[in-house]
Amino acid sequence: MIAVAALALALAAGPELWPRTLDRIEVKGPSWTKERVVLRELPFAAGDLVTREQWDLGLARLWNTGIFSRVEGRVEARDGLTVAVLRLEERISLNPLVSFGVGGGAWWFRVGATDNNFLGTFLEWGARYERFDVFNGAQAWVREPRLFNRRLDALAQFDFLIRPRPEYVRRRLAGLLELSGELDDRTRLTGHAEVFRDAYFAPRLGEPRVPSDLTAAVGALTLSLGRVDIERMR
Repeated sequence: MIAVAALALALAAGPELWPRTLDRIEVKGPSWTKERVVLRELPFAAGDLVTREQWDLGLARLWNTGIFSRVEGRVEARDGLTVAVLRLEERISLNPLVSFGVGGGAWWFRVGATDNNFLGTFLEWGARYERFDVFNGAQAWVREPRLFNRRLDALAQFDFLIRPRPEYVRRRLAGLLELSGELDDRTRLTGHAEVFRDAYFAPRLGEPRVPSDLTAAVGALTLSLGRVDIERMR
């Protein structure tokens, strides 16, 4: 009886017919995020013949943006058309940044904010003020995860940070650029370049041992192999 009931339910539900042509894609739920931001995450477009693997990958990429707390998708037959319906729920994208600490005879605190869905475009920015002992510092960055509307992740960051030590005080002025792109679904190439200048000063207390100032550039190239869209491992 159990086997017969299970077979009846399976026949009622019908087989999943993949691949299938998706005549239309509808995005439901977002009030802030632009529809084009959602559609460009999908490895398919309206009118394409889509496999089950491509469908799952599209949902995983939407999860991995980090701007949605709910991602659901289904395929409906409607008026002779096959319609993909994506139901999404947005997260609050503007968040405060607050941290503090004490150690080594000094104290520090940082305050700022970050937004990873600026104006609903999936652009990220952040800024932070830092007070380290009696010194002021700042940090700011902007990140475009889809540079040129491709799966290229670009980060630009600026630092003006001061670190007091028992023997010296270091002031760092730095700029960082990083570009990361997917060669395919399981391969990512990342280029990193940073230019900085470290200036050293005598401490307020203690015996100074001040190093020479340093100006330098650092570069790195990294190849990552493995699943790019880790949400697919759920």
